[in-house]
Order: sequence, then structure tokens, then C-alpha cells
Amino acid sequence: MVGAGAKILGAFEVGDNCYIAANAVLLKPLEDNVTAVGIPARPVKKDGVTLPRNKRTLTLEEYEEMKDRMVQMEQEIALLKEALGSGRRQNVN
Repeated sequence: MVGAGAKILGAFEVGDNCYIAANAVLLKPLEDNVTAVGIPARPVKKDGVTLPRNKRTLTLEEYEEMKDRMVQMEQEIALLKEALGSGRRQNVN
């Protein structure tokens, strides 16, 4: 079954008893008995059983880069707070 507005882009095979959700864009082949949704379409059910979502994990390099950026932002925030605080004191006097 192909839902209203769904697109199947490419020359590949779609398995038997598949469901492609409305407005989905299928870019890859599907096995039998799969339900696919989204843009691009991804399998969400196989043989009636919900598939777990693939969660992306960070590499060590990405984690370290994010950690360094957080430290940098915290320093910038502290400087901005200090600048705002000294500016307010000057206006009060």
C-alpha cells in the first residue's frame, strides 16, 4: 500500500505486504512486511512489531569538541555578566 502523496524514488524493489505512509519519500528498498514513514522514509515496523529508533552516538572527538565549546561559552557568559554588572554599578552612582 502506498499512501497519498508518497514518492518512491529510484529503481529498487519494495517487498510484499509493505506500507508506505502518506507523503513519505522512499529512497531505499524495503523487505517484506515493513511499514515505512517519513522524509526520507525509514522502517518503523517489521512483521507488525515496532522497531527501535536508531540513536546516533557521539564519537570521542565530537564529545571533546562539544565539551571544549561548553567551557568556552561558560567563560564568555561569565565575562558578559561581569560587564553587565559593572555597567549597572556605574549607572547607579
